[in-house]
Amino acid sequence: MRARTRVHRASTMTLTESLAVYFAGEKSAGLVLAVIGALALAWGGLIYRNGAGDLRGVLWPVMLVGALQLAVGVGLYARTDGQVAALRAQLDREPPAFLAAERPRMEKVQRNFIVIEWVEVVLLVVGVALALGRKGSVVPWGVGAGMVVQAGVMLAFDLLAERRGAAWLDALRRAAGG
Repeated sequence: MRARTRVHRASTMTLTESLAVYFAGEKSAGLVLAVIGALALAWGGLIYRNGAGDLRGVLWPVMLVGALQLAVGVGLYARTDGQVAALRAQLDREPPAFLAAERPRMEKVQRNFIVIEWVEVVLLVVGVALALGRKGSVVPWGVGAGMVVQAGVMLAFDLLAERRGAAWLDALRRAAGG
């Protein structure tokens, strides 16, 4: 029953309200992603500081993806307010131009999520294969284990972002009349 209430509420929001909800979620997601990246870098730093040992292979995917998570998260968080202000101004000034620009942008974003999520699934499967198939080799096993952690986290993160984007795209389609 709760999901129906959310869907119904989303379908009765104004476009301005939907914009605010979507981008508030984006800003929060940016902060969460930055924290995840910072935690991954801290974890990698602890592994390195403690001599790595059996976890030295984990360092590569954890540190590399952690740095990307931190950078993308900070960028997303930092740019969202300005993006919202520009979009609100355009929506207030020229609603048809707003829809003509934002709807195709979001359709592309949603298509990109499909590709990104499948890449993450492949990385997750490769990571599992390495972790299970190379248990006796410290570095390949560690790389695989690190890939499983990071690909799994990013897949979950992107699935949530895609869902948020689908609601925003639905609001744009309703506003455009189809």
